[in-house]
Amino acid sequence: FSVKIYGATGSVLSANQQAGLNFEEKIEIEVLSAESLLQEIVAEEGKIDVLKMDIESMEEDILRSLGENTLRRIRLILVEGKFGKDVLSTTHRQSVYGSITRFEALNPVP
Repeated sequence: FSVKIYGATGSVLSANQQAGLNFEEKIEIEVLSAESLLQEIVAEEGKIDVLKMDIESMEEDILRSLGENTLRRIRLILVEGKFGKDVLSTTHRQSVYGSITRFEALNPVP
């Protein structure tokens, strides 16, 4: 997987050029799915007490991509935004506080 970084306009480009950044350079990065990353954490810690997500409107896609086994090990998920009542309905109770949606595990793994 490679990412190409493109130049921006105005002061951002000037600041980046002054910092010596080369916008035509390709860099290789390792990419993990959210499921893989959370499984690694659960394997080490046994559970996740609180997961705070802020990923620029991709939260629902990520939440829906997580397996039930992983979700049962996350006690509390906090996300900015509002979601349909079916999101995580089999594993978490959903409540909304202003712009924050709180998903609390129904039967968390101890």
